[in-house]
Amino acid sequence: MPEDRKKQVRIILDAGLAALTVQLVLSYLSKSDPLLVWEDYKSILDFILLVAISLEISLRFKRWRANRN
Repeated sequence: MPEDRKKQVRIILDAGLAALTVQLVLSYLSKSDPLLVWEDYKSILDFILLVAISLEISLRFKRWRANRN
């Protein structure tokens, strides 16, 4: 696995963990049920997907610029 891909996977996992932590803290602070509902999981997955897409675009742009020079 190339080094760039390893970094991408690590960032995606960190982003997912951060999103889950934020969602749990917000759930706790709002005094709602601590178990997450499907909408919470969906918002976490959406966030992870956006991070993954932005990282992929960034990686492809870096490779394109490197090949162009």
